[in-house]
Amino acid sequence: MLTKKDYILLISLAVVIVLVNVFLCYRPNIPKEEEFIPSEHPVAAAVIIDRAIQDYSKDHEGRIPQRLDELLGKYMPPEWITPGDLEGFSYSRISPYSYELRAEKPDNETIPDVTFTERGVK
Repeated sequence: MLTKKDYILLISLAVVIVLVNVFLCYRPNIPKEEEFIPSEHPVAAAVIIDRAIQDYSKDHEGRIPQRLDELLGKYMPPEWITPGDLEGFSYSRISPYSYELRAEKPDNETIPDVTFTERGVK
C-alpha cells in the first residue's frame, strides 16, 4: 500500500519526466559545427597555408619550403589541410626567401584573384 508520501514522490517524478520530454521536444535547435572543407573555402585555406609558410620560414632562418607538402604535419595539422587539398593551389618558390601562392579557380567558381607572397597579400 502506497502512503501519501509515496504518491507525492511518484507524482513529482512523473512531472519531472514530462517536463524533460517537453524540453527535449521544444528546445532551440543549436546549429552543429560546420566541418571545414578547404575546396569549398579556397581563400580561407590559402590563408592557412600562407600562415604555415610563414611559420616554416621563422623556423628555417627565413627560408621557405621547396614544396607545400613539406608543411604537412608540423605547420598544417592534417585535420585542416590534406595532401589532396594542396592540389588546388599554385605555389611558386621564386627564391629561397620569396614565393607566390594562389588558389586555383575551378571553372564554375568566382573566387577573388588573390596572391600571397612573403610580403603579404596582393
